[in-house]
Amino acid sequence: LEDALTRYTESIQEVIMSGPTNFAPLINKAVDIARTTQQFHILVIVADGKVTSEDPTILALQRASNFPLSIICVGVGDGPWDMMEDFGERLPGRRFENFHFVDFHKIRRLARAVAPTFA
Repeated sequence: LEDALTRYTESIQEVIMSGPTNFAPLINKAVDIARTTQQFHILVIVADGKVTSEDPTILALQRASNFPLSIICVGVGDGPWDMMEDFGERLPGRRFENFHFVDFHKIRRLARAVAPTFA
């Protein structure tokens, strides 16, 4: 995880994030890969804002649920993330719950507040 965070910190300085946010093209490309390989894949989307093109994204997520593909969206900006936190819960017509949202900064704050334990 630390290597991924380091690479993200380095890369973010070179990227200009902007909207509108439409995940459909990315999800559809991942569907094509999962369909071709017939292997399970996890698509991780790093986003700085909520989905603004909901209808195409919903259709892509419904289509994706027919293939071995799970999608994790990690929110890294200042949001607002309220809509994204329940976006996956209100998607009809999927064969399985294939979309999950994670508020990166919220999780990071919680992780700092909890002392690590080992089982």
